[in-house]
Amino acid sequence: MSQMWDCQEDRERIFKECRYQVVATDMLTAALPALERANLDADFVEALAELYPTCEAFYFQNCGKLLLAEDVRSHQIEGSDRFIRFGVNVRFFNIEGTEDMLIDTVGMSTLFLPDLQYHFHDMDPNWVVNHAYNVASYILEHDNPIKDGETVDGVADGQMSREIQWKCQYEDALIQPPRGVLDIHMGEFAAGQR
Repeated sequence: MSQMWDCQEDRERIFKECRYQVVATDMLTAALPALERANLDADFVEALAELYPTCEAFYFQNCGKLLLAEDVRSHQIEGSDRFIRFGVNVRFFNIEGTEDMLIDTVGMSTLFLPDLQYHFHDMDPNWVVNHAYNVASYILEHDNPIKDGETVDGVADGQMSREIQWKCQYEDALIQPPRGVLDIHMGEFAAGQR
């Protein structure tokens, strides 16, 4: 539950008081292109919110994200970014005994796209979280155009900057669940042996 950022105040109450659940899945959609499946899944979640007006929350098992149903019903997000909002969780970890941090995503693999991973120090982690959501959105919208060894815009003063380029490489995730990730090497802020 520690990585359920979207409803920190309500999560314990929801899990404690919830007496019923409806399990829904997007069966037989694995063959769809990622963008089409993402939009279908987002439409599906919105339809469920409408079909179950007394529903209090949505739990996305593939990424461990918990959202209040009211947040699903009232969002103003359009297009594929709805999937990023509903189905991708950005997690944050402090590396014990160091000043290092790790931020990763979980949920992109549902669409057979890479999750992201950042192992770093000395940068505001909120800036990295925003970067992760932006890169995940870009990967989904453009069917993962990033090749091993290419770069993405980095971050300066909390904003993405073309002046700073961070190198990308595909590797296995440092933190569970096991999956392939696009590791983003943050230049002077990068941590770990690579």
